[in-house]
Amino acid sequence: MTPPHGFDSSQLHLVPSHRTEEGVLHLEVHGFLDFDSSEDFLTAVTGHLADTPGLRSLHLDCSGLGGIDSTGLAMLLMLHRRTTAAHVTLRL
Repeated sequence: MTPPHGFDSSQLHLVPSHRTEEGVLHLEVHGFLDFDSSEDFLTAVTGHLADTPGLRSLHLDCSGLGGIDSTGLAMLLMLHRRTTAAHVTLRL
């Protein structure tokens, strides 16, 4: 995927939201979820899953995404498989 002019596609940021619901993790996704960033994305989110005991629901706020390619979509599907296996609801 070709990012818009002036955007650094090598950067993808996950920002934990300050919402405080028990058993719910809110993460904001900023940047491009593409071939270059998708593995790091999956590793980071999986780390949050492992580090949050008692997690029931993971909410990904994708409003900050500048774009996504087929590899990024594949990583979202892989994340869905992992959250399902952990009995965590994934919300986009």
